[in-house]
Amino acid sequence: LARQGVAIDFYMPHMPTLAGELKVAAHHHHLRILEVDADPGLSPYGGGKAQYERNFNDAVALYNKRLVAAFDSPDADILHCHDWITVPAALELQAITAKPLVLTMHSMEHDRSAGFCPQEWIADIERRGVHGADRVVAVSRCTKAALGGQSGAAPGPGAAGPNGREATRAQ
Repeated sequence: LARQGVAIDFYMPHMPTLAGELKVAAHHHHLRILEVDADPGLSPYGGGKAQYERNFNDAVALYNKRLVAAFDSPDADILHCHDWITVPAALELQAITAKPLVLTMHSMEHDRSAGFCPQEWIADIERRGVHGADRVVAVSRCTKAALGGQSGAAPGPGAAGPNGREATRAQ
């Protein structure tokens, strides 16, 4: 889309341990990248700081609140949510802005856990995202089928498109 002149604002977690060529912005000059802290006192990368795992649920909730607060894209035509971790913020922004929401799903919690003790709070977030999105994009036919089976949503409103596919070829 960026190659077609669409301006894209990309909100992502701030990762202070990444610098230079490791930063996403170093490779994606076509995006306006806005980094949002989940919690300055927590780091998923270690380095002597507290780990997310101790309060992961709280860190996810706080990150979503900070995403909503940081939202500064009033000219956006659509909202795009990438996987479950930002679904709460995306649904809130959809309600605030009345913009259509596109959700991309790479996998579902029941798949990632192989059905062995899936974290139902994550599966619930996924269900809310699938039901609330205007369009759902799955990265495979298998994930698309899982979206319907595990979320209770009909797989019809979604599309399956493999990772890395060019927009012109995916249409």
